[in-house]
Amino acid sequence: MRKKESTYFRNKVVLITGSSRGIGKTLAWQLGKTGARVVLNGRSPERLKNLEEEMRGEQVEVKGVLADVTNPDECTRMIREVIDHFGRLDMLVNMAGLSMRGEAADLHPDVYRMTMETNYLGSVYPTLAALPHIRATRGSILFISSVSALMGFPQFSAYCASKMSLTALAESYRLEMTGTGVHIGIIYVSFTENERGKTVLDARSRLVRKEEVYKGKMDYVPREKVARSIIRQLYRRRYRVNPSFYGKFLSFMKRFFPRLSFAILHMARRKGII
Repeated sequence: MRKKESTYFRNKVVLITGSSRGIGKTLAWQLGKTGARVVLNGRSPERLKNLEEEMRGEQVEVKGVLADVTNPDECTRMIREVIDHFGRLDMLVNMAGLSMRGEAADLHPDVYRMTMETNYLGSVYPTLAALPHIRATRGSILFISSVSALMGFPQFSAYCASKMSLTALAESYRLEMTGTGVHIGIIYVSFTENERGKTVLDARSRLVRKEEVYKGKMDYVPREKVARSIIRQLYRRRYRVNPSFYGKFLSFMKRFFPRLSFAILHMARRKGII
């Protein structure tokens, strides 16, 4: 990490939802090393407490807040705890997410409801609660989307729809926040390596281990690389970032060769790549 980036984040209060594991956890560690004051969030008391103790042991100024981002009242309480503890909030990273696998025709309606609640409303509620404080610090709000929001993927229909909705949300917020000093951003992360035990929704809306329902052969981007892209975006206050080669390729193909991009995804599905 460049020295200027490290200096930029020093003493800034950064709330990362869904940060007790996965990309959020990696991002929390990287920001903590810059001197940022990190607010962790999750729904598992044990994971949250363990990570908070680990980071504090490495001299990171950190606070864990147990809250469900799909509950607006809990999001309001979460932001209030942050302000009571640190006195300010500089950045909100809407990281919390839920994935799924299953053919669209086989999905239980709850799969759509649960993914939208977590991936869309789970970004809306923290943003609504945090916005007055972000405006006061002229800070940043970042939405974590996915390359799955660039085009519909087979077996990902509910997930794609929930992540695509973040684009419209971010665009609207960006327009409304223009001139206020608030930075709005969205990043389309590629397929990222997971921690062991990652769970996703199956077609019947049950949480199962990812490998039980998905046998794709996609190459996965290291979590550390994704976290660095997020930090760079926050530092540069950029609006839209599509950091991976795969994401750039998909975006280019869909824009200029939509029929070919559809054919490529169809072929990839038949060969079990996705």
